[in-house]
Amino acid sequence: MIAQLLSDMGGESASLLILLVVGHVFGDFLLQTRWMARQKERHWGVLLLHVALVFVAHAAVLWPFLSWQLVGGLLGLSVLHLVFDAARARACGGWGASLGAFFVDQTLHLGAVFILWRLVIDWTGGGTSEWSPSVVWLTWYARWSAVAAAFVFNGRGATRIVRGVLERFPRAVPTEADGGENEYEMGRTIGNLERYLALTLVLFNQWAALGLIMAVKAIARFPEFTRRRHKDFAEYYLIGTLTSVLVALASGIIVGLTMLWVR
Repeated sequence: MIAQLLSDMGGESASLLILLVVGHVFGDFLLQTRWMARQKERHWGVLLLHVALVFVAHAAVLWPFLSWQLVGGLLGLSVLHLVFDAARARACGGWGASLGAFFVDQTLHLGAVFILWRLVIDWTGGGTSEWSPSVVWLTWYARWSAVAAAFVFNGRGATRIVRGVLERFPRAVPTEADGGENEYEMGRTIGNLERYLALTLVLFNQWAALGLIMAVKAIARFPEFTRRRHKDFAEYYLIGTLTSVLVALASGIIVGLTMLWVR
């Protein structure tokens, strides 16, 4: 049913859905700092600030479609965002308490986005805005906004996924004696760079070049593989790198399909 609905969408309707998702990514990952992600679980003021920024991100991205009906819908979406985040904090007791909680939270947010999109289509009878730019310009804007959102997610959301996977294997994670937090900080930076590169290569359909990422990292880390005190480092390296690259590949494939779909 959903697949048929998506295949029947016109350029404006498809662009609206993509931009709603982009607004969520910008609000939940680009405008939300690590400090805010932790403090919003303890302080209502920070949570309200986060929700306000999510609303601003949606409104900024969706400016070609803005109408009083859509603004009302975005306010409702922001209230749901508040409810979901508050419920997660109460149920899990802390930011990103588990990787499963992260995925459930994001699924709920994206489900709410899809429902709002469907309501807007029903309200407008298929028209999407009071002022409608040309469909060609609109689809171009939606496609490149999706590319930008993919890079944002790979820099923020993907880090949470990789760290969540690594936390499932505590034996392989470096201890404080091995550099602990510094290792994480360096790993986060290297991981972001490798995902940006992998995503770029996927978008340009340069699949063969992806092997260079693994080769360069393996060469750089080879001395650590040979040290006895880093006997678990190979597992840590493989789990983190493969998870990181898989996230970049998945997001690149999704964006690539979006580029083909919205024309």
